[in-house]
Formats: sequence, C-alpha cells, structure tokens
Amino acid sequence: MPKNRGYFDGLFSNLETQAIVCYDGGMDVKLHDRFKKKLLAALEMNAMSQGELAKRLGCSRQMVSLYLLGDRMPGLDVVERFSEALGLPDPAALIDNSEISQTVV
Repeated sequence: MPKNRGYFDGLFSNLETQAIVCYDGGMDVKLHDRFKKKLLAALEMNAMSQGELAKRLGCSRQMVSLYLLGDRMPGLDVVERFSEALGLPDPAALIDNSEISQTVV
C-alpha cells in the first residue's frame, strides 16, 4: 500500500464534495487535466525531459507521453511514483489546486 494512501483518501473526500470524483482507480476528467498541466509544469521547472523522467520511473518515454497527452489516466499509485521521480515532497502537489513550486531533483 502506498505510504500516503490515507492522505490521498482525505484529499479525494474533499474533492468529491466539489464534484470531482475518483472512479475505477483512475481520475475524473477535471482532476486528470490538472494532473497533466502540473506534471508538465514540474518537468519544465526541473528542466527535465520526458526521457529523463521515464528513466527515473523505470518506464518508457512513450508511457510518460501517454500521461502528458491524456491518453492514460493515472491512479493514485502512479501519482505517487511521478511525485517521487520529480522530487516533489507531497504527491498531492500533482493533483490539488496549489501551484507547483521549484523542486531540486
């Protein structure tokens, strides 16, 4: 079980009250769109390529591209993996309403 699972449960409970719900282990379209935008912002802030992120995740660049294009909807486990690979202290930073701050990777 991901170490921040309880935190995510609380986060999604709050989001559900805002009509943004989690379903089938994936994300609602609005929440998914926020993930894509914040993932791209984190890549740009860290001057990291999709290829470098893919290496850190242990997957292909094409898989990272699928998430950035919106062809794959991440579950909470994927959000946590991306957060760790990007050096973000809190996985929720990729899906909440806050701004992505500069990270050191």
